[in-house]
Amino acid sequence: MDWISTLIGALSGGGISAILLFKQNKSSATADAIDKLLANIATQTDAFDKVLNSKDIMIEQLNDVINQKTQVAMDNQAKIDKLTREWQERDYEFATMKRQIKGMQTIIDNFEARAKHAENNICEVTGCELRKPKLGTYKPK
Repeated sequence: MDWISTLIGALSGGGISAILLFKQNKSSATADAIDKLLANIATQTDAFDKVLNSKDIMIEQLNDVINQKTQVAMDNQAKIDKLTREWQERDYEFATMKRQIKGMQTIIDNFEARAKHAENNICEVTGCELRKPKLGTYKPK
């Protein structure tokens, strides 16, 4: 009988309420865990958004740098093209001058040959017995 009275006393003194509230307490603990998990997910989402925003800013900055470098490269290529054209023009002018100098050198060589021939073979002194060719017989080539 003692044990029956103990059992009834335990059940009436809070045991029944413990049994009845067990399921409610378990649901409350699960809800608290879910709330904490959702708060953690929200915090991580905010951190992830900040990282994404900073990466977007970095991507924009890198695109700006790429655009600037591309512009510099295009400017340098334009300068290279201009210098190449100028070099080709100078090369053409140099070739033209070289041909002109060669033509002038030919004229000078011919003049020197004629002058040497005249110095060796033509005497313009009248009455000279050593005159070559004889007066009236010289015919220029």
